[in-house]
Amino acid sequence: MDEVKLLQKEVSRLVELVASQEEEIKKLQKDAELAIIDSLTGLPNRRAFEKAFDRITSELRRKGGRRTRGSVKSVGLLFVDVNKFKPINDTLGHEAGDKVLVVIAGALKKCFPRESDLVARLGGDEFVVILPRVSEEDLLRLTKKLKSVVKKADYDIGDDFEVTVSVGATLATNQTEAKNLLDRADKAMYKDKSEG
Repeated sequence: MDEVKLLQKEVSRLVELVASQEEEIKKLQKDAELAIIDSLTGLPNRRAFEKAFDRITSELRRKGGRRTRGSVKSVGLLFVDVNKFKPINDTLGHEAGDKVLVVIAGALKKCFPRESDLVARLGGDEFVVILPRVSEEDLLRLTKKLKSVVKKADYDIGDDFEVTVSVGATLATNQTEAKNLLDRADKAMYKDKSEG
């Protein structure tokens, strides 16, 4: 009888130990997810973007080099910035600004559904999209589509503000071009913003 009680105690202790380990694993998984996911939009954050960007651009061929099996022929990058976001936040409040960011995140996911595409929030009102295997024509078409979807979306913030985005689109076909891809996309976005 004493042996049975000892075994029951041992089994109970093991069950508690396993349960506490499972809770710890869940907590670690949640922490890992929070480290790469933007909590407001549910999109990958800057850290996840940088990791994916490094991986995909490393798959581009070296300038003048041959394509290898599994290499990517081209990578497009869109740098997206919400126009007049500060006045929305200042006038309507941060809750309205957050709504705008969440709706734009949804529009980005809708416009870029391919599994190979990566939509991420860099921070504030800036988003980026990595588009492997696209042409310049694709980038232009997708930029127009994104602007249209964003403009037509329902933001539920009243009629005082029209929500639009400025987009910088760039393409790299080799690792040399990829080194300054983000800077070129950022500059192209500011050019788009200045042109209205």
